[in-house]
Amino acid sequence: MKKQAAATYREEALRAAGESRAWLIVTTYAKKEAVVLSQLKGIGYEGYRPMIAKRRKIAGQEAPVLVPLALYPNYVFVRALEGRSPLSLFGLQGLACVHERAVLDAVVQAHRAKEADGFLPFKNEGKAFRRGDRIKTLGGLLEVVLSDPIDTNRCAALSSFMNGSSRLIVGLDRAAGL
Repeated sequence: MKKQAAATYREEALRAAGESRAWLIVTTYAKKEAVVLSQLKGIGYEGYRPMIAKRRKIAGQEAPVLVPLALYPNYVFVRALEGRSPLSLFGLQGLACVHERAVLDAVVQAHRAKEADGFLPFKNEGKAFRRGDRIKTLGGLLEVVLSDPIDTNRCAALSSFMNGSSRLIVGLDRAAGL
């Protein structure tokens, strides 16, 4: 009963804030993003998983191949629908948790506008890092998204990071000599 009341309260808060077209953050089990996306489509929800294509050398092939990778592994964004409770998402195969945090529709649309052939552009300008080179995160929430053991903290950091309410500061002093 508490979960239903919390979900109803969150929906009312989103509507009041003018964010009724917000995207909920859904956590999936490892490598189950595609399964969750297909099931969401089947029950009438719109899902989004930002993807990048990275060149990788595959054993037995001479030329590098473009390999699709999720930008945020184990996370899928689901458009919140008017009149439907997020509780209807529970029970989907591969779905771990539906979070109360939301990402603004404008942010997701900006990601989609940047996509070319279904992938976000991934640029590696300058000299490439070599194996063993390290980048130290001096501030920002990306480290929380990648390493915090508590899923609620990771989700809150991802929401803040995507909505632009945080910055990432890295120290490139070691990489400056490359």
